[in-house]
Amino acid sequence: MQFARKIINSEQLSGIIDLPGELKKRKVEIIVLPVKDPVQAKVEKKDKRDLLHGLMKKPIVVDNFVPLSREESHERKPKVMK
Repeated sequence: MQFARKIINSEQLSGIIDLPGELKKRKVEIIVLPVKDPVQAKVEKKDKRDLLHGLMKKPIVVDNFVPLSREESHERKPKVMK
């Protein structure tokens, strides 16, 4: 995520943002972050869902892949790969 950060005198912010009294006449740090667009968030969520749906319909083929048995998938101890 892109952001901007700058330390300035709080007087430079007068007329832009209303600061509490304890921050006036001091150096303050400004951090600018992008606002997440709710419409874009829905699109990203849909894209993730579509990706998963696509993988379920057409799984990626991996050479020498052996799926876990039911017992192996429910084991509590991690199995060391050789």
